[in-house]
Amino acid sequence: RERLEAERAARQAPKVLVSLPINVGDAEHTLEVLEGEDPMQKLFQFCGQQMGTNAAACVDQLTHHVIKEGGGAEPEPEPPKGVLVSLPIKVDDDREFVFTLLEGEDPMAKVQAFCQAHMAGDQSCSEQLGPAVIAQVPAVPEPAKLLVSLPIRIDDDREFTFTLLEGEDAMQKIVAFCNAHMSGDPSCIDQLKQHVTAQGGGGMAPE
Repeated sequence: RERLEAERAARQAPKVLVSLPINVGDAEHTLEVLEGEDPMQKLFQFCGQQMGTNAAACVDQLTHHVIKEGGGAEPEPEPPKGVLVSLPIKVDDDREFVFTLLEGEDPMAKVQAFCQAHMAGDQSCSEQLGPAVIAQVPAVPEPAKLLVSLPIRIDDDREFTFTLLEGEDAMQKIVAFCNAHMSGDPSCIDQLKQHVTAQGGGGMAPE
C-alpha cells in the first residue's frame, strides 16, 4: 500500500511540459520546462549557460520550439519576446556570461538579479552594467505632435476635421483631403492652404 502511495505521489510530480534535446558542439543537452516554471526564464538560463556569446541567437531560435512544445506562458501563451539587449560580461575568473534583456523586462531589476547571481551582488557591477544596458535599450518614439486641427464644413452640411501631424507633408495632406471630400476642387486647396499656414502648419512657403 505504501508503495502504491509512493507511485501515486511520483505521478503527481510536476509535469514536464517541454523536453528539447539541443546539440551544443559535440555534446547534447536537454532543455526541460516543468509545469509551473517560466518557460522563457528557463530558456534564457539555458542559452546563457550553454551558448555564451551566442545566447541571443539561441533564444531567438528556440523560443518558437518551446512555445510549440507546450511551454507557453500560463494560463495562455504569450508571443515570443524580442531581445532588446545582449551583452557578453567577463567575470574576474575568466568566466563569461551573457546579459540579455527581453521586451517588457525592467532593465535595472534584471541588472541587479544578474549581478547578484554572478558577482555576489557587487555594487560596482550594477554601477557599471546599469548605464551600459540603459544605453542599449531602444528609445520609445514619442507620438507625433499635432500641428493643425481644422473642422471643415462641406456644402451638404457634412463636417470633417483636417489634421496635420509633425513630420507630415502639408501640401500632400491638403491635396489628399480635398481630393477625398471636394473632388479636388482648387478653391478647397487654396483656402485650406491659407488656414493651415495661419495655424502654423510649417514648411509651406507662400507662392
